[in-house]
Amino acid sequence: MKPFAAGLALLIAANSSASASSGRPTAPAPGGLPPAPAMLAGAGLAGAPDAVRDAQRNARAALRGNWQDLMQGHAPMLQEAAALPRAARAGRLAHALYTLSGAIYANTAAQASLDHAATLDPLRRALSSGRPMLFTDAGRRQTHWHPKSFEGLHESRLESLLGGVLPVSEYWTLGAAVYGMRSKAIESYERATLDTVRGRGHGVLLGARLGKTETGYLDLVAGYGRDRQEVTRNLSLGRGVHRIGAAPELRLRQARLTAGRQWQPASRLALTPELGVALGQGERSAFREAGAGGWGLRAKGSSDTTATLLAGLTAQYRFALAGLPMHAVGRLAWQHDLDRRDYRARGGFTGRPLAQARSAQWDLPRGRLQTGVSLQAQVSEALSLGLAYDAMLASGARSQRVGLDLGYAF
Repeated sequence: MKPFAAGLALLIAANSSASASSGRPTAPAPGGLPPAPAMLAGAGLAGAPDAVRDAQRNARAALRGNWQDLMQGHAPMLQEAAALPRAARAGRLAHALYTLSGAIYANTAAQASLDHAATLDPLRRALSSGRPMLFTDAGRRQTHWHPKSFEGLHESRLESLLGGVLPVSEYWTLGAAVYGMRSKAIESYERATLDTVRGRGHGVLLGARLGKTETGYLDLVAGYGRDRQEVTRNLSLGRGVHRIGAAPELRLRQARLTAGRQWQPASRLALTPELGVALGQGERSAFREAGAGGWGLRAKGSSDTTATLLAGLTAQYRFALAGLPMHAVGRLAWQHDLDRRDYRARGGFTGRPLAQARSAQWDLPRGRLQTGVSLQAQVSEALSLGLAYDAMLASGARSQRVGLDLGYAF
């Protein structure tokens, strides 16, 4: 039985039960279909992931008032759903609710907010050079979410950045950069059914450093970016699968304030602890999915603002290799969002009355451990070449990035 049929069973049962408790008349179930309480019994969603429970509540709200029509139009599928063993029914219901929810829109938007925020890092590192220079940074980031009961979301993102920094006084250094990125994400809830997102993003960054690395400094970096996400979903309707999708645009604003100071416990070793706070704000445009018999999503524009606390330590070691000056760096940092990154779509289904419902979203971990190592070679007095590896570790999520950077001082 396809997931959508089981989803209808739970949604309709929940609505008919709610109607009965509120005193509104309820239509009789089609022949052979058990009453609402029996359909809902043993659904087994109490221990399901938050995304599933979220989908149940919000899809039910979006369908309120349409359950009678659905019961009559999909009676054969509902009878098949009712005949499932209790354990099998629970899993089918969970996946069906998730199918209806369109969570991929919110999941990829939340991830994009992190990816765009990470573009602030190369500019911050360039500000610490203390020399006028041009720099470029390019890399590939791989991200994997694996929340409970789902196979997960895999994203691959190519990033490139070009910028420059200029000391304007003994204590002030200014910088700017532009960046672009392309991404592809695949989300799976059944191995045979994959939803995909193709994204294109770009943005501009500005930054300033006040102070000196050795005596204490304050960094302020900010950015504005856009990310257009072309979503293709596979929606199970009875015994068929409909391909639907939309291409909403995400507008992202980022700012980060960081304070730090460098200590040098040995002639070649330097340690730099830092504390900071970041603020991110994202706006997503409204979108509408066509087809699938009116079961696509239509969503209003939405926005989210998240504050993040940061603490980190950077260790630097200088040495020579075959007469070439080398610079090795290790980074360890902790990021903690003060609130959830909430990009759930608000709206309903295209072929039904618009309801104040929300799509589901996986919980992006609020606490994340960031690690990284890099090795930079001073090829000449002006030219430097570096290779870096960065990783993010969190509950149910991880990412890694390999990048190459090039700097030219003048």
